[in-house]
Amino acid sequence: MKHRVVPFALFLWLATIAAPRAKPWGCKGHQTVALIAEQYLSPEAKQMVETLLNGNPIESKLKRYCGNATPDAMADASTWADDVRGERKNGQWHYIDIPRGAPRGPLKQYCGEGSCVTAAIAEQMAILKNRNAEAAQRAEALRYLIHFGRRAPAATCDDE
Repeated sequence: MKHRVVPFALFLWLATIAAPRAKPWGCKGHQTVALIAEQYLSPEAKQMVETLLNGNPIESKLKRYCGNATPDAMADASTWADDVRGERKNGQWHYIDIPRGAPRGPLKQYCGEGSCVTAAIAEQMAILKNRNAEAAQRAEALRYLIHFGRRAPAATCDDE
């Protein structure tokens, strides 16, 4: 029995160190989701997105994590939140830590002091919907929402 366990253990060890490392979502992931989402926009929504993003372009001086801008406004906007992560201190907006086995319910208890992704989505959605907000603010809110790649979930951190 022992002579079977050792080769198997060696195999598992080799398989573990030889396995490719998991990569973060990255540029292509964000851009792909944005391009797919764009296909589902109504013509009116697509026009609003293009008008808002093209009318309020990303600063040309900004160092872009993914390199040069893509010609598609939504794909280009999809990585902007990572470009400004250090400057805007929006790192906590990128996640929420929910412990395994946590019961369903309000997410507020899992958000840190600086907010979390569910609260950020709700905040940015409110800015985007506010037609009295400056166009530049609405474009920034739209870039965050495109980056997070989803609609606001039913139970946000703001729920009580």
